[in-house]
Amino acid sequence: MNEPYLIFYFHENGTDLLRLVPFFIDLSSQMKCDIISYDYMGFGCSSGKAKFDTFFSNKEIALETFAISYLKYKIENILLYGKGLGAMNAISLASNEKYQSCKGLILCMPII
Repeated sequence: MNEPYLIFYFHENGTDLLRLVPFFIDLSSQMKCDIISYDYMGFGCSSGKAKFDTFFSNKEIALETFAISYLKYKIENILLYGKGLGAMNAISLASNEKYQSCKGLILCMPII
């Protein structure tokens, strides 16, 4: 049996994650995988203040601490998906030597 894989989704600027739930459900069903996304600091229901610096600061914590350490996904089974400004976070992780063995990288309307 194949090990489960995960799409780690980095949303675009100004996105409400609740509005993406139908997209996530459809994508998860079609791809037969799990999907994780999170609000950047100061966005949506998160605390803190939205700033350029904080937009990029939590991606490794979310991936390493939650997806890999807590949920036990192997980096080889994680697909990074970045949309709009979120593509910068996906590219940043994919270019990090530590995460280069990820399953792949999807960029949708990247703003870089």
